[in-house]
Amino acid sequence: MVTHHEAYIGNEGSPGYRERLSHVALAESGRPVYLVMCLVRDPNGRPRKIKSFNKDDLFVGGAVIEMDGDKWIELADRVPLSSI
Repeated sequence: MVTHHEAYIGNEGSPGYRERLSHVALAESGRPVYLVMCLVRDPNGRPRKIKSFNKDDLFVGGAVIEMDGDKWIELADRVPLSSI
C-alpha cells in the first residue's frame, strides 16, 4: 500500500502525504518506480522512525492498483544493488 488515506484524515495537508500522492500520480502516468524496503521501529509512532532497510536489493514497481480506496504498487522484480 502506498497511499493509506485513512491515516491522513484531518491531516490531508501533510507535506509527506502530498509528496506521496504526487509520487503515486507519477507512477500512474508510467514513470519507473523503484522501492526500498524498510522496517519501522514502531508502526504506531509519529513520526515513524526506520529500524532497518534492505541494503542489498532494490525492488522494481509494476502496476498501480486501487483496492478499498487506496493505491498499491505491484512488485515486478527484485534487483541486487550490486548489479546496478
